[in-house]
Amino acid sequence: MLYLRALALTKSKESLNRQYIQFEETLYRELGITPFSKVSALFNQLMSELGS
Repeated sequence: MLYLRALALTKSKESLNRQYIQFEETLYRELGITPFSKVSALFNQLMSELGS
């Protein structure tokens, strides 16, 4: 979660989105699970803070 916050500090919505998607895909591929709701909520919050 710290990594998502650090990416948000760069103010790059594209980088944050790209890394989150890669994280989701890797998590599912290697462990067969999706991110915990807290991680998804943090991602959504950070994306909102960065604006549309």
